Amino acid sequence: MTRFIPHGEVRVHREGRILILEGHGPWNVEALQHSTDKAQPILQELSGAPWGVMASIYGEPIHVPDAEAHLIQLVKKDIENGRVGTALIVEKSNSPSFATQHFSSIYHRAGDNVEVFNDINAAKRWLMETIQLAQSNLEKMQ
Repeated sequence: MTRFIPHGEVRVHREGRILILEGHGPWNVEALQHSTDKAQPILQELSGAPWGVMASIYGEPIHVPDAEAHLIQLVKKDIENGRVGTALIVEKSNSPSFATQHFSSIYHRAGDNVEVFNDINAAKRWLMETIQLAQSNLEKMQ
């Protein structure tokens, strides 16, 4: 496989049980792999209990086809490790309606619970409620 210079950027950090992603697209596979490497310590800390992703999208909201397929596989793996939902904030992307369609399709094909928001506070509230519900359901099963 030909390797390319990463294009697109994703910044990652953590707030409690939420992985915060700030992405400037468009993205190729190399950019996704680079951001996955940066997120690995956080993902290891989150694994084992319900957690979620809050992703803010800026710039061109698109993945090249290889990157799209790669992202679907990453999300599937994250779900196996406790990911229970994604709050997507697209209002600052160059094309919010396309971003909503593109990302929702990717996350749904991965089996993720995704909601789109225009407001960070509403996104965070929904994600925290989703995480708490999943945690409550786990405790009931034990």
